[in-house]
Amino acid sequence: MLKILYHLLYFLAPFLVYFLWVILSNSNFTNKKTFWVTVLAILMFLMSLVFFRLSDTSSKNLDYIPPQVIDGELNDGYFKETDN
Repeated sequence: MLKILYHLLYFLAPFLVYFLWVILSNSNFTNKKTFWVTVLAILMFLMSLVFFRLSDTSSKNLDYIPPQVIDGELNDGYFKETDN
């Protein structure tokens, strides 16, 4: 249920921002429109950071082993489970 609300929120967010923009731009409240565009851009950036942090499903018990050249042969990088 919570995932559905996240998807719904991020689908409706641009429409809500546009609605607020129309309301605020028709008044004397927004004499500096670039200020409000900057505020909205920062707000949406922070919302995306929160979304990606909450939707992270990767395992925390993995260490990344980078690619290595051994005897002239390139071995691919891989994830190794930690011993905790």
